[in-house]
Amino acid sequence: MSANISIANLSWLNDSVKFLLQVSQKSGKLTDFIKTEIPEKDKNWLLDLKSWEIDKKWIEDIASICSEEFDQAFIDFGENYYDLTDPDDFDKFKDSVGKA
Repeated sequence: MSANISIANLSWLNDSVKFLLQVSQKSGKLTDFIKTEIPEKDKNWLLDLKSWEIDKKWIEDIASICSEEFDQAFIDFGENYYDLTDPDDFDKFKDSVGKA
């Protein structure tokens, strides 16, 4: 029997105030956060991509949840690609966000 691996992928949209969030399966914690904490004006469900488009001010919160809730969590951050489940990469990602 094969194991289901849960994956979250965040993609920074260059020269944008938005990022995309795609997940392989639902996470109650992530869903609750998006529905209750992020205002409607800061998020948009993209049906054709099955992805959330979210204002970048929420990227650290979303990344933190994804690193806890998913087996694999990655972010494509311009020229850098980070494994959010790796503590060193997560720290590098947070440093990059501060510079963006």
